[in-house]
Amino acid sequence: MRIKLPRGLAVLVLVCVALVFTGELASVNAAGGWMLDDLFSLWASAPTVSFDVALSERILPDSNPPLYFSLLYFLRRLVPNDGVAVIGLNIGAIILAAAAVYAPSRRLGLPALALAGIAAFVLSGPVLYFASEGRSYTSALAIVFVTSWYAALAITGFPAQLSVARSAVLGCLAALTHVYAAIFCGSLAAGLVVVAITGRKELLKPGLALGISTSVIFGLWLGVAFDSIENLGWIVFSVRKVLDAALSVKELALGANFQVLVLAALLAFGLFSSSTRPLFAAFAIAFALFALLPVIVSSVVQPIIVSRYWQIGAAALPVMVIFAARFWFLECFTRWNGKRLTAAVAASCFLVASSALGFANARHYTSLKPIWRGADVVRPLLSGCAPASVHVYYGNMSRPYVAWGESAMLGFPKLTGASLALFGRSSGELHPISICREFILPGAWVG
Repeated sequence: MRIKLPRGLAVLVLVCVALVFTGELASVNAAGGWMLDDLFSLWASAPTVSFDVALSERILPDSNPPLYFSLLYFLRRLVPNDGVAVIGLNIGAIILAAAAVYAPSRRLGLPALALAGIAAFVLSGPVLYFASEGRSYTSALAIVFVTSWYAALAITGFPAQLSVARSAVLGCLAALTHVYAAIFCGSLAAGLVVVAITGRKELLKPGLALGISTSVIFGLWLGVAFDSIENLGWIVFSVRKVLDAALSVKELALGANFQVLVLAALLAFGLFSSSTRPLFAAFAIAFALFALLPVIVSSVVQPIIVSRYWQIGAAALPVMVIFAARFWFLECFTRWNGKRLTAAVAASCFLVASSALGFANARHYTSLKPIWRGADVVRPLLSGCAPASVHVYYGNMSRPYVAWGESAMLGFPKLTGASLALFGRSSGELHPISICREFILPGAWVG
């Protein structure tokens, strides 16, 4: 069933979604601030150096793919305010994702479905949590959302929407944006290939294109960034870390324990129902591989599991649920079926609850971020220090991070080439021990 939606009504819905998102983001952002990771992004993308210097000396040596930092670099040349540039880039990624979903869906006669998907994505806990950060997570979420949407369209009767070329482009973007975006797209590609082998042959080529493009580009980047793997030495693999990561996904993407039960019931019913089995099979394989591959890599090669990383795959959850709800509602219109109506209503309630609870949890998790709040205390104490006379150590490590802690961390541009020593973690006040030659703050983390 295809529904025509007046353009004015669609614009009104999008404006309402944007207003709600703005209000929720302002509330979430009020509980946060700059983390050291954000400050690294500002240093890596600083427009005070040429792009070739920034790329070769700051961006490529990092353990993250280069696309986000590169885009932020050029945006900051146009936007002098760092905070506006960061949020502007993230919101730009969200807008592009919304446009990429809405335009083809409208042509297919599915504008209402697209609006529901956009609202579920934009107002989700992970998006609200990451939208104000100077990191690539929002872009990664946007890529996963768009890729999942095209895959769902292809599975549910519109295979032309996931062309080989489009699959290849999305795979390349994922691999250049974030490691976990690449892992998810590769996992979704595997799900598409499995569904193709079991009878949906039209999904084979786009599935292979998505998987191959992701793997090739990711492999090329990994070859360049292999020496930076040592930067991940702070990640420790343990059962506790895995459980913490899973808990954070539950809190931000689902909202509460009962939502886990609802999702499990929807998944079981979706696999049982012949109309939605290919959809749920493809995404179930994707989610399983997305969860399993990092565990295997962490236990064998290099620990890579951090709670926020797994959030990236959460952008696919509302896509799967929305398309399933559409199928179940349509089946009820053609022939009454109480079970499918119950499932469709449950899916709709699941999406609303995920958004509401995700917002509350996003604000809570943001308030727990290790925000750097020492600039106002440190700045006057360092005013008499000569440039490069303050030595920086980050988190009890013997290796100094002289470069990227400088002016961005302190908010003190005069200290070009200087930096600050950070030892330990505390929720108490800052107590400087010595000035200039070696500046050590036992409570440098306050939050």
